[in-house]
This record gives sequence, structure tokens and C-alpha cells, in this order.
Amino acid sequence: MPIFYCFWGKLNNIKRYEIINSLAKINQADTYLEVGVKGGHTFSKITITNKTAVDPIFRFNFKSMDKRFHQTTSDEFFLEAVS
Repeated sequence: MPIFYCFWGKLNNIKRYEIINSLAKINQADTYLEVGVKGGHTFSKITITNKTAVDPIFRFNFKSMDKRFHQTTSDEFFLEAVS
């Protein structure tokens, strides 16, 4: 089993966005990229100002939000980023 799954299994009372926000604060992160946003549950709770979301089918109204949203596959997103 990958260590990532073991880590989440032991911290099942802590929400993913809490861990991400804590790590972002410790590292003074000013950007956040989430690939596979789906319904935006984690993404919406991330406190980093400069957020980018990538998903081929967002399951919420992302057009009314004030962040960068890319409705595309991750392959297409990264291909465009490097070209």
C-alpha cells in the first residue's frame, strides 16, 4: 500500500484541506494547483489566494468564482503549459 494512503488512513479525523492549509502556511505557499477538482469540496476550502483548478467536468458553477479554472484534461493542461 502506498504511504500516501497509510498517511490518510491514520489521520481520518483530519480533513484534507486542513492538512493542505497547514502545509501551505508552514511553507509560505502562495500558489495552489488542484487537478481533479470534481465538486470543489477541498478546493473551495483552501486559503491560498492564487488557486488554479483543472478538471474536464466541474460539478459546480465555477464560472461565478474568482479563481483560475481550466475545464480540460490534465494531459491537455500540462501539454499547453509546457508548449
